[in-house]
Amino acid sequence: MSHLLNRSPKLLRTSLFTLGTLALFTQASMTYAIDYDEMPYVQSAIAAGEVLSINEIATIANKAIPGHISGIELDYEYNILAYEVKIITPNGAKRKLDINAKTGEILSRF
Repeated sequence: MSHLLNRSPKLLRTSLFTLGTLALFTQASMTYAIDYDEMPYVQSAIAAGEVLSINEIATIANKAIPGHISGIELDYEYNILAYEVKIITPNGAKRKLDINAKTGEILSRF
């Protein structure tokens, strides 16, 4: 495999990005998903720093709805990039927030 990485810097960057992302989210003990159709756009937005970090989104979500974050997804919704955050409240209720990925504004609560 190393011979493939030597020939393709793009493959190396993608592999490192994937490994880094996996390491980060494995430690965070939450799920994270990107729609594959939107992946190039989403990856470029993340690389350019155009979206808030998972930690920033988790802080915003926990202030809005205290509880355990069971999942975070980054999707293109409402004609913008938005995080969908799933939360289990202390009383066991399942809640969901949609948060603007760039501004942190809460777009909807379920």
